[in-house]
Amino acid sequence: MLYYPKWVSDFFDTNRIRLERIHHDNYNPEKLQVLKAFLSPIVQKKPYFALPYVYADQPVMMYVGGATDLRELTELNSILYSALGTAYVESYQIIKTSHSDQVAEQVLLSQFPAGIVRLQFYRNKSNTLAADVPSVSAQDIYLNFELVNRVIHSLNHRPQIVQLNKRPVGKILRDFYLAQKERDIETVQLCFNEIKTNASLGEKNLIFLQVQTLAIAQQWETLLNHTKLKDLLDDLLPSIVLCAILDALTAVGGNQLLDDTISPYTDVKALQELYRPFKSIFNRLPEIKKDEQHLLQWQQWFIGAVLMGKHHFFEQLPCFIDVEWCAKVLNFVEKKSSVSETDDPKTWHLTKPNSTEQVFAYLKHCAQLAPQYWQEYWQCLEQTPPHIRIEVEKNAYFSKIWERISAYCNQKLGYHWQQWFDEILINRQINTDQMLLRLQNESELWPISSFDEQQWLKVLNISDRKRLLLLRNAMPILVDWLMQNSFKLHEKTVPVMLSLIVEDEQHYPGDFSLAYTLSKYWQYVRVSHQYDEHMLASLIELWEKAGSALTRPRALKIVEVCKQIPNMNKSVSLQKFEEMILKS
Repeated sequence: MLYYPKWVSDFFDTNRIRLERIHHDNYNPEKLQVLKAFLSPIVQKKPYFALPYVYADQPVMMYVGGATDLRELTELNSILYSALGTAYVESYQIIKTSHSDQVAEQVLLSQFPAGIVRLQFYRNKSNTLAADVPSVSAQDIYLNFELVNRVIHSLNHRPQIVQLNKRPVGKILRDFYLAQKERDIETVQLCFNEIKTNASLGEKNLIFLQVQTLAIAQQWETLLNHTKLKDLLDDLLPSIVLCAILDALTAVGGNQLLDDTISPYTDVKALQELYRPFKSIFNRLPEIKKDEQHLLQWQQWFIGAVLMGKHHFFEQLPCFIDVEWCAKVLNFVEKKSSVSETDDPKTWHLTKPNSTEQVFAYLKHCAQLAPQYWQEYWQCLEQTPPHIRIEVEKNAYFSKIWERISAYCNQKLGYHWQQWFDEILINRQINTDQMLLRLQNESELWPISSFDEQQWLKVLNISDRKRLLLLRNAMPILVDWLMQNSFKLHEKTVPVMLSLIVEDEQHYPGDFSLAYTLSKYWQYVRVSHQYDEHMLASLIELWEKAGSALTRPRALKIVEVCKQIPNMNKSVSLQKFEEMILKS
């Protein structure tokens, strides 16, 4: 037993295949050769391995491991599926957690926390009673064991350069967004680690992605104590990052003021100390969509503003915020707090600056205002005499505030879907990763009026591969925006969008999540059956290219959506699509 790591011994401890019998050559020569081949990569410390497991009265299992992240696991699963098919293997699954009674799986997962691939073979003919249940012989199973060994041998002898290939940043960001939407904590964390290791997005963008990762994992204390995040609070934060901070504040104390009845023992001073490092986000109205889905974030912003003594913008709160609740929070905090409200900006008399001190005062005050109030100040600041402007530029702190206000007033207020599409169509030096990040960070607030379907169709018809990849990676965000804003594209546009996904050279499990979202949107915009076959043809092609046991659940959900659509539910193509999935 000294030849094998302890976890190997533990794996075989409850296995009907006995390690000691292999070690002492106590199987017939054919079986022994196959079983020793499974152990060889482990002894030689190769990256990938496969181990069989036989239960007393259950199907034979095969566990394949060595992958370090979800991308490798998915690739491993696809390779095995391609090599073995479904004639003898009933299911392919990526396993990341196991039931308490699955001792062997727990042993492997403790050693390989990224996950393992589990193959379940059909039962042996002698153990199968139902005539319609597929079954295999012991000889069939050992033939498949040999195939698995060949696959593992090939994987372990691939050129190192293949294993070190980096995924494009855009594809990682797309998977990050899809996993975030589906609350898939492990995939979000894996994507962030992959971006951090392989990409160069800049420190600020990495911090924003890390905040989102901590939020979905509900690591609230770690999020609020992120030292580098606090350096960015004076900047215009992406809506999703701002929401994450507000959610974290809710979780660690702010929820005390959300209750219908506020406890008289609530420590307001302790809450003020908790919120003080984030004071700057309560100095201005948050850039959060005024939609009831963000009710808790708006309530939390109100709580923070009250705790910090900022009451300037309360009359501009969304109409769905309960006025009586606001009054209750305000009265409770004011009774237990001595924090006073700052000067109301409306009392300021603005004039053309005639000194450096006056410019500094305007800039310092702007840092405490909502961005929508900057325009009036900016009109004055632009009149600053050149000699004063030179002095301002020498001060790094105020120069930074000036640049931020300038960028907002001159560009941000006019940036939305039209400008984003124009960049794709016109800009020759396009930075696709930055454009994707901008879409993810800002598009929630872009007005409906800025989205023009004809312009979108022009973008879809471009031929440049780099830009098409950007569109494909942006598709989950764009479709979510369309659905959230109840924007109805013409039904003929949706099949074109689905085709763009299908035509890509590489496919990942997330493609079926996106196809499912597009199917739901198709259900919303469809008015006739004219384009049904176009949609179904693309879905069939997607399954032929990327279908697997891993993607089967999401593919079946697509079928369920299509069955709910009148006339489409009778389509022969839909029946074919479903049969292909069920036979896999």
